Amino acid sequence: DCGAGGFSSAIGEMAKDLGASVELEKAPLKYAGLTYTEIWISEAQERMVLSVPKENVEKLRAICAEEGVELADLGEFGTESKTLKLSYNGVAVGEMSMEFLHDGIPQPTREAVWREPAYTATSRTRRGSGNVQGTLLKLLGHPTIASKHWIIRQYDHEVQGNTVVKPLVGPRGRGPGDATVIEPVAGTGQGLSVSCGLATGVGDPMVAGDPYLAALAGIDECVRNLVCVGTHPERIAILDNFCWPSCEKPENLAALVRACEGCYDGAKAYGTPFVSGKDSLNNQLRYEDPATGEKKVIEIPPTLLISGIGIVPSINTCVTMDAKSAGNVLMLIGRGGPEMAGSVFESVEGLGGMEEDALRVPRVDLKVGPATADAVATMIHDGIVRSAHDCSDGGLLVAVAEMLIASYKGVAGGGVSENAGAKIDVNAVIQNLLKPQLSNLMEKPAAGGTAAAEIGVELSIWDDMLSAEQLAFGEAPSRYVIEVEQKDVQRVRNVLRDFGGIHASLIGTLNTSGKLTWAKGDVSVGVGELVGKWMGTLDW
Repeated sequence: DCGAGGFSSAIGEMAKDLGASVELEKAPLKYAGLTYTEIWISEAQERMVLSVPKENVEKLRAICAEEGVELADLGEFGTESKTLKLSYNGVAVGEMSMEFLHDGIPQPTREAVWREPAYTATSRTRRGSGNVQGTLLKLLGHPTIASKHWIIRQYDHEVQGNTVVKPLVGPRGRGPGDATVIEPVAGTGQGLSVSCGLATGVGDPMVAGDPYLAALAGIDECVRNLVCVGTHPERIAILDNFCWPSCEKPENLAALVRACEGCYDGAKAYGTPFVSGKDSLNNQLRYEDPATGEKKVIEIPPTLLISGIGIVPSINTCVTMDAKSAGNVLMLIGRGGPEMAGSVFESVEGLGGMEEDALRVPRVDLKVGPATADAVATMIHDGIVRSAHDCSDGGLLVAVAEMLIASYKGVAGGGVSENAGAKIDVNAVIQNLLKPQLSNLMEKPAAGGTAAAEIGVELSIWDDMLSAEQLAFGEAPSRYVIEVEQKDVQRVRNVLRDFGGIHASLIGTLNTSGKLTWAKGDVSVGVGELVGKWMGTLDW
């Protein structure tokens, strides 16, 4: 891959043990006038260097011509003196021994200093209203959580017509899908899933975060997203993308080392090899205050994006995160915890007045996390799960709200559904449980009236060890919300038992109220209002 340094890095690395001769005038250019130096180090995107036996060059050229891809024969690998030789229009413009290129320059030694982070964020002194419903609406409108439909729909995510699961899901195509699935080879029934994980808050030194834990949390979230659409957890590969402040600062370099250690431990635990990645290690702004003349530096927080691709054995088993049928139950797979540091809740409401255990960042369990992923993947493969959603930014209540937002058929923010009286997909068990509601819905509406039939949910979480805010908005890792039919609850428990006794909670039942209600949190809000808050922030 021609990344940093363009041809210089790609050819220079490939030719380490052989040398190479390169004819730079043969490289295709976007426009004329580039010097040979610019051609050699240009970082133009979407280019690769291949090493091809001479007898296969014409075969490769035919393939590229068929696919409409440019090909240029730049030269040969291997020189008698194992040197790198560059020429331009027949004139030698560069020559260097590969030994000197790779080993001739002394490597720098930098200092890294890691100290246990202390909680310094001002959010520790702030305290929100304690209104769970109000906080839920704030979180749904927060840029981290709010709908990204504005940018998603600027790009064609259905090229070649092989997209099985789109980025936005549900009957109106607006729910935040966990991952995208394509069928690369039509007719095979095998899918390729793509998603990512990001836990910047967990690594933020301002909230006593640890980049080691942020790396683990990013891997864990990426795996969860892929598993939720039917990916086989043993067939996942991941990539890293580091965006870091300058590592000239010993604390920043130490944070980078911690993150790399987290990448290693996480990849080993989840069985997810790193197959590529990139870094940008100088993300900061140096400036002089015009009023005082003081020199200042603004640094971004250490940020590590984990991207992942995975194999979906059968696209027929794919599920999406939108809630499906009234009467089905919602189950939380995995345990929560008291930790709230680094959460979106903290950035919005603060943690002032909370107990000390709330002021820590959550920690991934490297045994429980992979086992939980395997268990959920097994249930999806076995057809037990109707919908699945990872529980991450914003916590449990936001995850459930997003499932309802994705399933909502009405107008955002509106009260009356344009799909009034829509048929509910129920089985006999659900009909018995919801017989009064169903009989009302199936009656012919009075003149001028409508009979709305939107999915809602009532949460029933009771845990005296945690506050309502910790239950609702804590971002503990390795958790999934799944929708199953009531008759399959015991099957879920059996699978979780087989994978080591993974914890599960029945948290609610889908209904036809068109509302999200939760007694303990004093929540009763229409799904239309949730949709409006979630879509409004970035609806440009």
